Amino acid sequence: MLLNQIGQKRRRFCGGAEETPAKDLSKVMAHLRIPHLTTDLDKDTTTYSYGPNSFKLFGIPAPRPGELLGLLGTHSIGKSTALKLLAGVLNPNLGRFNKADVYIFDEPSSLLDVRQKFKAAQVIRSLLTLDSYVIVADNDISLLDYLSDAIYCLYGKPEAHGILSPDYCVRSGIEVFLAGFDHTRNLRIRDESLIFEIEWKRQFLSRYKYPNMRITIGDFKLEVMEGEFTDCQVSVVLGESGSGKTTFLQLLGDMVPPDYVEGLQLWQPKFPVSYKPQIIGWRGECTVRQMPELSLHLEDMHPAFVRDVMKPLQIEQLLDRKVESLSPGETQRVALTICLGSPASVYLIDEPGAYLDSELRINAAMAIRRHVLRMRKAAVVVEHDLTMATYMADQLIVVDGNVPTNCTTNPPYPLVSRMNRFLPHLDITFRRNRMSLTHTPRVNKLGSMEDTRQKDAGNYYDVV
Repeated sequence: MLLNQIGQKRRRFCGGAEETPAKDLSKVMAHLRIPHLTTDLDKDTTTYSYGPNSFKLFGIPAPRPGELLGLLGTHSIGKSTALKLLAGVLNPNLGRFNKADVYIFDEPSSLLDVRQKFKAAQVIRSLLTLDSYVIVADNDISLLDYLSDAIYCLYGKPEAHGILSPDYCVRSGIEVFLAGFDHTRNLRIRDESLIFEIEWKRQFLSRYKYPNMRITIGDFKLEVMEGEFTDCQVSVVLGESGSGKTTFLQLLGDMVPPDYVEGLQLWQPKFPVSYKPQIIGWRGECTVRQMPELSLHLEDMHPAFVRDVMKPLQIEQLLDRKVESLSPGETQRVALTICLGSPASVYLIDEPGAYLDSELRINAAMAIRRHVLRMRKAAVVVEHDLTMATYMADQLIVVDGNVPTNCTTNPPYPLVSRMNRFLPHLDITFRRNRMSLTHTPRVNKLGSMEDTRQKDAGNYYDVV
């Protein structure tokens, strides 16, 4: 066996020649690494393998109570691997590094746009076999709805204790989570429900129009088709990452100048705006309460603002925290509060759901919606969470095109009609049952009877 390997090595080094001069034989042998394995080692005794043709550990230390166990060996021989296995940092794979039995995903949709989320979901779903286990934790309810066959709800008091509910079918699990109560088991998981309110009383007062525009940033070009929105209305912007959604918000807020405006030499919005950026980089030693953007309004804060915005976003518990100590999710909640609390006619909000858990995402969506209606204002919101988007939206603005070279911001359309034009690109279908307890939009499983029926009818967003 070893002689055959040496012969193959000789032919490889000699360009296919059958013989190698004696003076080059030492060079050949220098490139050979012949492992000296004991005869009783085989694949059944492998504890851990890092991959094909990679390091393998045979056996694992067996510590005994009352004794201190030492590990002695040369560099890269497996001491650290053995310790990681004992500490639970690594799990023994018995040499089977290719086809796992258990797949665990923690927030796979983080930082993905709406199209990427459902492509990732299809890949994750494809891992499921009759013999495999797949577990996903995510804050995007629509993604879990699309992926899951069963759902557990976790409830309790954050940072104190958590309780795992019984397992539910997907529909029941989402309904229980949003309602906060399981009537069949008399189980309460939240003091207040997150029930979606469909019917809103509106009184349109002002219309905000923007013209056809164009902007070029480096090699990227964005065309904006004219449109309008009104008071008491939330317009949600959907599109892939890098398609120009943030640039569109900045154009509306006059934060970047357009290259071209149809019929005008210079366009400036005639409406005051309040802007929450996508990236928030606060620094400083002050507390949240002491922030100038917030401290000016705290004393005369309207009780309705506290009820509709501050309480759902759990801001009061953050007021005495230092700004620099806030987590990304806490920073997001404070920034959204400041945006909605600032005097403006139009709120421009970039990804309010980023870094928030599923409950806070719905609270944020409802806070935006309620505040816009109560104050008779308008909001334009960029969001990748479809459940959150449908909670807020009266109309959709879809940005599409060739990312990252040139894209187009299409005019606003009503929610249902625009979703029916947008969802075919994702190959997913939604349905909303008005008789449902929470009226939550549900994502149909790919290839299910309902998914097939809606696609055949061309009705990708169905309201029944």
